[in-house]
Amino acid sequence: MFDVSFSELVVIFFVALMVIGPEKLPKVAKVLGKLTGRAQSYIGKLKEEIEREEKFKELQLRNTLFRAAVSFIIIFICLSFYANDIYSFFSAPIIAKLTDGNRLVSTGLTSTFLVPLKITAFVSFLLSLPFIFYQLWRFISPGLYKKEKKLILFSFVSGFVLFFIGMAFAYYLIFPIVFNFFILMTPSNVSLMIDISNYLDLILSLLISFGLAFEVPVIILILVTLGWVKVKKLEEARPYMIVIAFIISAILTPPDVISQFCLAIPLCFLYELGLFASKRINLKA
Repeated sequence: MFDVSFSELVVIFFVALMVIGPEKLPKVAKVLGKLTGRAQSYIGKLKEEIEREEKFKELQLRNTLFRAAVSFIIIFICLSFYANDIYSFFSAPIIAKLTDGNRLVSTGLTSTFLVPLKITAFVSFLLSLPFIFYQLWRFISPGLYKKEKKLILFSFVSGFVLFFIGMAFAYYLIFPIVFNFFILMTPSNVSLMIDISNYLDLILSLLISFGLAFEVPVIILILVTLGWVKVKKLEEARPYMIVIAFIISAILTPPDVISQFCLAIPLCFLYELGLFASKRINLKA
């Protein structure tokens, strides 16, 4: 940028010679030289200012990410003392359904230590999300318009609340149904022993799936607010969305029809809730 080749200088010289004339050319060249020097000085200062600003923003971003990571680590350290209690809370739905002879087991030596820590890390991450968002918000909010701030704040708060509602829905309503179904399907001559690592993978997948499913109203509201899709189009696409809900449920849940229906039906309801909210809530103002 701002590099001029020798051939371009020759062209400029001959054009100036023909247009201005040989008498005034030295004086004009002297003035142009001064202006060029000032321009180069200004451009140099501008480049330094831009580089300084970029370094400052990079430093701010690093500090933001560092504080976000520290908030997670602090919460995780505090909760790690209660890791077994946290695991007991999440294992309660399956233990309540287990009959005599059926129990949770650990097939790995380290599982009894790592599994409670993994579920504790998951809980710590969820609890640290408000702190992480606050740090990111401090970084990006100065460059946002009022409408953008309103949309992002609404999206995070409502999304955060709905995610927890989705997980609570799974824990208190879906877990008992799914676990009871699997236990009842166990043959009478089989002793059911559930590995705690497999159980952790199952409940985490269900919790995350239902938490994300409950984000549907927020996603629809954002799409409508941004003008990417019209409510009428979404209403016309309702039959297709029902089919998509069952496809998504089949992918996200364990390979059984009960889990699929337990997720697909709330997805359809949440889709309708998103359409209703899009008609009533205005985030453009």
